[in-house]
Parts: sequence; C-alpha cells; structure tokens
Amino acid sequence: MNTTTYLLRVSDGKLVTAVFKETRISKKEKNWLFDWSRPSRYGFIVLNLIADKRIQGRVALKPNADWNAYEIDIAETALRNRGHRDGTGKAYQGVGTALFAEVVRRSLSDGFGGYVTFVAKTELMQYYYDTLGALHIGNGRMVIDSTAAKKLLTEKTWRLDNNEL
Repeated sequence: MNTTTYLLRVSDGKLVTAVFKETRISKKEKNWLFDWSRPSRYGFIVLNLIADKRIQGRVALKPNADWNAYEIDIAETALRNRGHRDGTGKAYQGVGTALFAEVVRRSLSDGFGGYVTFVAKTELMQYYYDTLGALHIGNGRMVIDSTAAKKLLTEKTWRLDNNEL
C-alpha cells in the first residue's frame, strides 16, 4: 500500500507530494544513524518516505495484536532533514510528523483505533508529547492514543487546504 502525503520544501516554501513505499534493506547504509537491515529480522516492515525522487525519511513498523496497536521500531529522517525544530537547516519540514502519521493511518485502517506505541530516547519524550500528543506509559515506552491520533491527522500534518502544521 503506497500512501501520499505532503512535505514543506524549505527552500521555496512549497508543499510537495511525498509517497510511502515499502522497501527491503539487507545491509547497513551510510548516512543513516540506524541499521535499517535489523527491523525486518524481527517482523517489521520498512517504509521509505520519498519526495522529489529522494528518500526523506524511514519508519519501521508492524501491527501488534497483543497490544491492539501498531509498533514502531525505528523512525528516522534523512540527514538533510535534520535541523532545528523551527525548520531551519532542513531541506523539508514535516518529515518526522509524516512518518508517525502514516503509522497512525495504518493503525486506523487495520482496526487498532489509531493506537501506536514506540520506545523514545529520554531527550525526545517531551518533544513527542508536544508534537504528537504521545503519552509516556513507563520505561521509555510512549503511546499515541485515538484522541492524539485524530489530532495528529487533522491538525499536525500538511494538507493542500491547510498550510500550517
């Protein structure tokens, strides 16, 4: 299933179409912090987020029926999209949010009510709370519940009729 979303190209302020495509990665690649070959060994699928013919971010996800949620193993923006939270220093704004929003969409589509769970680095927990509405449930594990999921999809993602994050 390929899904379309939008990212803000910082250089000209234009919204550009971005598409999620499933991929298989067999070895560690340079320019990525994480070893993206690892998640598939544990049943996760890896999605590339592609805009302007380049990978802008990746997310590893799988449905977890025991938790009635989707689980994220890794989410990472491409090096060119790492910068300040205000968008400076980035090629595209909204990549991280788009990665999580896609997992929320799949959770809703598969009957999990938008619930998504992931383990966050301590220094990012407040950021995930502020930007995604994710709640800390212990031991670094966070959850996006149905209320936060709906808000993420309606208020925090780029749409052609809404140019604000």
